[in-house]
Amino acid sequence: LAASIRQQVRQRMRTSRPVSAEDVPALELLSHSLRCELDCEFIQPLLLRHSVFWLIDRLEPTVLRNICSQGVQCRTYSEGNSVFLFGSEAEGAFTLASGSVRYTLEDKWSLSLEDLVLDVKPGAWLSEAALWTEWIHVGTAEVTAGSEI
Repeated sequence: LAASIRQQVRQRMRTSRPVSAEDVPALELLSHSLRCELDCEFIQPLLLRHSVFWLIDRLEPTVLRNICSQGVQCRTYSEGNSVFLFGSEAEGAFTLASGSVRYTLEDKWSLSLEDLVLDVKPGAWLSEAALWTEWIHVGTAEVTAGSEI
């Protein structure tokens, strides 16, 4: 166990990760309204890739701004981190802003009766069903290169 921990720590120390808002202390100095506006500038283009959010923006733009400022969390992950695990309850849907993720659909949910492995590209959505219903993950998503999700 100790050797595995050392190996993973060494690997992650060599791997760069995307800069997150927590890495920029100056952002804490912004007013709440200005910080929300800045967050929306980053988040809105990601959400508009999804047809439901595109429609919300066309019908009621203030609703989408509220979703951006209150309903979205941006997270950064290093290579080897899991975004979610098979059998866990979904916290929400995920969209890959940058980086790469490998999604493995467990064999009992795959039509081929063997694990289905997909390389997820930026712009793709994972666990989209969590937008509409309570969802249990039927696969595992693991980061294969530093990612923003």
